[in-house]
Amino acid sequence: MLGSCRLRTPIARNCHRLLGAAYLRAWRGSARLTAFRRAQTDERDRVYWAPALAQARRDGVGPLGLAIRYDISVNHGPGADWQSFGGIVAAAAD
Repeated sequence: MLGSCRLRTPIARNCHRLLGAAYLRAWRGSARLTAFRRAQTDERDRVYWAPALAQARRDGVGPLGLAIRYDISVNHGPGADWQSFGGIVAAAAD
């Protein structure tokens, strides 16, 4: 659903409207819960931050290199194909 939002609206901040009022109310309510926020942080760290940090350490880069790897991780997602984090990093190393 959010993928189609990117095609329909030039400004990403409007994408949440496609989710519906009930979903947004539930999300806002859950966002107040410490456990919910912690779960989001843990998932972010597991999927995006930890792989970027591990790769930056293997590559021996500093803070800018880490930031670039994190950006690739967030914007392209996990995976090994040419469009995903692992594939992009592997291609850059060649």
